[in-house]
Amino acid sequence: MHHAGWQGRGRSVTPDPSDVIEVTITHLTGARRNAVETFGALPLRLGRGDGCEVRFDPEQDAKVSASHAELRADGEGGVVVADLDSTNGVLVNGVKVQGTAAVPNHAVVEVGAGGPRLRLTFQQGASGISFSKLRAPAVAPRDAPRNLRTTDETPAYREADLEPPAVRPAPPTSNAGALIALAVVLLGGAVVAFALLRGG
Repeated sequence: MHHAGWQGRGRSVTPDPSDVIEVTITHLTGARRNAVETFGALPLRLGRGDGCEVRFDPEQDAKVSASHAELRADGEGGVVVADLDSTNGVLVNGVKVQGTAAVPNHAVVEVGAGGPRLRLTFQQGASGISFSKLRAPAVAPRDAPRNLRTTDETPAYREADLEPPAVRPAPPTSNAGALIALAVVLLGGAVVAFALLRGG
């Protein structure tokens, strides 16, 4: 695949970012029938000359001029073709081009009446330009307890800012049982002492 900034035969192409369109050209007829070419930028010159990016056979494709036509971006994600004063003209889906004409996606472009036919498919922004997926830093909810961490590898708070979890005091133990036991012991002792006194 040719990419933006590549050097064509005889000229260097450095397109504007708005012109970056991936174009696939399938040769339907002509000396290069069944050949498929993919380019990562426009414009593209079509012809038999050495300076053309899409070059045709100088002998077998006689209907094609040396510098026949040029594919250009329209600035809105589409493609237009310009006839460069060729001898046999340019046809898009069977309609002759007068100067410049839009090229619909999957259209058939005939380079010269009776000349080689090409099928063009294209899409915007597919020339290898990629956008890295940035991971946003973890942010704790506004009302989240400060002693909680986020699930991110990086905590939302510094270690010094973290508060230890609150320790709930144990409920006080009841002394009722001990008091009852003590009362029973004392009462038992008094009964025994009273009995001993009466027996004496």
